[in-house]
Amino acid sequence: MTSAKPISDDIPQPAMAVSENPILNSESRTFAMIAYVLFLVGIVVPLTPIVGLIISYVKRGDATGTPYATHYPWLIRTFWISFALGVVGLLLTVTYVGAIIGLPILIGTGIYYLYKVIKGIVKALEGKPVS
Repeated sequence: MTSAKPISDDIPQPAMAVSENPILNSESRTFAMIAYVLFLVGIVVPLTPIVGLIISYVKRGDATGTPYATHYPWLIRTFWISFALGVVGLLLTVTYVGAIIGLPILIGTGIYYLYKVIKGIVKALEGKPVS
């Protein structure tokens, strides 16, 4: 005689989604906020965004499945695009003719950087992914 299995054993139970894990969510949010603050402080202390960039690279895999998973690539892209535009703007600004083009590039880069960091902070505080 075979033993009867309870019906509940045959029904697959949903696994706890990673985003439902409050510890992982809290840790991902904390590191994202630290990176954002370092990016903001970078306006005054130029090397701190590099620390924020390193944190973003290290923690982006840990945030998979959380609302904060999109924040790390957002920060990484913000850094590299701002860096590249800043270098181009700076190089153009030091030349006499290029200053006409370089200065607006630098100003635009600063506005872009602030927009991306502030938008990311707002979304992180709301517990939402950035889009």
